Amino acid sequence: MESETRFAMLQRSHPEAAQLFLQQAQQDAERRFKMYQDMAQGHADESKPGA
Repeated sequence: MESETRFAMLQRSHPEAAQLFLQQAQQDAERRFKMYQDMAQGHADESKPGA
């Protein structure tokens, strides 16, 4: 993401916010990846209605 101008500018202008956004994006990507892995293995999330 650092190679994109919008993220590089944010890193230079607001480094703390950029770090927080990067951490949140990483956590979200990991969560979605795990969800897709579970779906591929046929596991449904038991806590969601309709699952």
